Amino acid sequence: VDLIEVVDGTLARTVSTASVRRTGDDHAVVWGDADALTRVVANLVDNAAVHARTEVTVDVHAAPGDGVTLTVADDGPGIPAAARDSVFERFTRLDEARGRDAGGTGLGLPIVRELVRAHGGEVRLEDNAPGVRAVVRLPASTADTAGRDESRRPQDGG
Repeated sequence: VDLIEVVDGTLARTVSTASVRRTGDDHAVVWGDADALTRVVANLVDNAAVHARTEVTVDVHAAPGDGVTLTVADDGPGIPAAARDSVFERFTRLDEARGRDAGGTGLGLPIVRELVRAHGGEVRLEDNAPGVRAVVRLPASTADTAGRDESRRPQDGG
């Protein structure tokens, strides 16, 4: 799956009062399910857009031999370092820490973590000063655009 296509398609459907832009590479292929990866990107972008003051930046970077990194950053109030792991637990909401009541269920980030792990990757939150940055690392596929090489496929068959 070309993660750039997933991101660009998701951003085309994103409605936000904040400016949303993509930076980074033009080609980043990962082994995975396009629908699941679309959900990852949509959850992260929607969450960032709700909490952004003015801007959301989505960056995709493929490093040869080091995988693909997707970063979604906002310039909102951020998440305290001590609470960053807890937001990946189901039904956890930190609206008071993020400054707005978004009406969410607290399932978006747990779903992101579950789907990223199913793809053999990892996700973490970092300080964006101001705001928060979600960093997703996925194994790169060695497949060409026709998807013929499966040598880097996640071990769970994902």
